[in-house]
Amino acid sequence: MIARGRLPFPSVLVASSNDPYATFGQGSRFASEWGSELIDAGESGHVNAQSGLGSWH
Repeated sequence: MIARGRLPFPSVLVASSNDPYATFGQGSRFASEWGSELIDAGESGHVNAQSGLGSWH
């Protein structure tokens, strides 16, 4: 289930232009619905722990 509507806390959505599970457009729409800052990760594939993208802090 995907949350709908503005989230009750600040959030960031990181979206990739070549994610096989969600298009960048879908990520952009979620960010807009949730009131999230949208970060374009370029061609990074699916962004998850197994992506090998390293530390995020």
